[in-house]
Amino acid sequence: MKVADEEVETFLNDAKNLQIDVPPEAKFTEFSYLARLCNDKPIGVIYAIKSLGFDVKFNVSLETLCRFTLRVQKGYRDNPYHNWTHAFSVFHMAYTLVKNLELQKTFGDLSCYSFLIAALCHDLDHRGTNSSFEVCTKSPLASLYSSKGSVLERHHFAQTVALLSVEGCNVFEGMNTSDNQKALDYVQMIILATDVGSHLRILEDLKTTADKIHASEEGGIKSYMESHPAEVADIERLAFSLCMTASDLSDQSKDWNTTKKTAKNIYDEFFSQGDREKEMGLKPLPSMDRETAVVSDVQISFMDNIATPAYEVLAKLFPGGQEILDRVKLNRERWDHIANFWNEKNQPAADSMKILTGDFDLQVLGQMKSSINPFKP
Repeated sequence: MKVADEEVETFLNDAKNLQIDVPPEAKFTEFSYLARLCNDKPIGVIYAIKSLGFDVKFNVSLETLCRFTLRVQKGYRDNPYHNWTHAFSVFHMAYTLVKNLELQKTFGDLSCYSFLIAALCHDLDHRGTNSSFEVCTKSPLASLYSSKGSVLERHHFAQTVALLSVEGCNVFEGMNTSDNQKALDYVQMIILATDVGSHLRILEDLKTTADKIHASEEGGIKSYMESHPAEVADIERLAFSLCMTASDLSDQSKDWNTTKKTAKNIYDEFFSQGDREKEMGLKPLPSMDRETAVVSDVQISFMDNIATPAYEVLAKLFPGGQEILDRVKLNRERWDHIANFWNEKNQPAADSMKILTGDFDLQVLGQMKSSINPFKP
C-alpha cells in the first residue's frame, strides 16, 4: 500500500481545490449517482468526508486523509469485481445513506464517520475468492481466522488496522483515547457485517426491529430510541449492519447498464474461483460453476433471498430509502423477463454469460412495457 510522497503532494494540492467531476455537486449526493463512473474517486472520498464535516469534528488533517485514501486505493487488488471501483461505489452509497437518511442526527457523528471509513476499507486485499475457498484450500488466511469465522472479513479489518497504524495515515488520530477505541469497534463491527452469513443471521432481528419501530407511535427510529434507551445499542448495531449491506449491494439499485456490467464482473470472478476449485479436485458451489449456473437464475435467487429483503427493511426503518427499494424491484423485474426468455430458448447453461456480454437483454427488455424499459432509471 506504499505511496510516494510526490503522489501524496500532488493529490493534496488537488484536494485543496476539491475539483470533483460531478457538477452540479447535488448529483453526487443522490442515491442514483453512478459512482463507478466517477473520474476522480479519491477526490470523491475527500469531498464526501469534508462535506459532512468529519475532518473538522475529528481534527483530521487533509494530508492524513489524502495519504490514507491513496493507500486504501493501493490496497485493493485488480480483481474483476472486488476492486477499488467496488470499494468507492460502496463508500459512495454509505455517504448518501448518511446524508439523505440523516444518520448523523439519529446516531451521531462518531458512528457515521466510522461507517464511511469501514465502507471504504471493507474489502481491503480481497483475493477474488470467498471465505469458503480460503478454508477449503487451507490458506494462510484460513489458519489465522477460520476458528472465528468470517475469514476474509477479519482479514479486511486487520488490513484496515494495519493501515491506520502507519505514520500519517491514522484518520482517527485526532480523537481522544475513548473515541478512538469506539471508532475501531464500529469499524470492526461494520466490516464483519459484510459477511452474507452474518447478514442472514440477523435478518429476522432486523425485520422484527423495523416492524416494532414502524408500528410504534414515537415517530421514527430517532424518537423510538429516545423513548427506549435500553434498546439503543442493539438498534444501532442492527441499523449500521443493514446500512453496510445496503451499501455493499448498491449496484443492484442503479441503472440497468450498471447492474448488468457489475453482474458480469461478479460472475467472471465467481466462475474463475469455480475453475480453480475444479483444478484442485474440489466441487464448486452451483453459483460458481460456469458449466451449470444460469446467470439470470442465480441473480434472481440472490435478489429474492439477499438484496430485496435487505432493502425492504431499510425502507421500513428509514422511509427515505424507498426510492432505493423501488429501483431494486425494477431491476428484479428486468431479470425476471430476461430469465423467462433465456429459459424458453433452452440453451446450455454454460452459454448464459451471453446474457451479460451481448445485446440479448436489450432485445428482451425493448419488447416490454415502459415500466421495465432498459433505459429507464
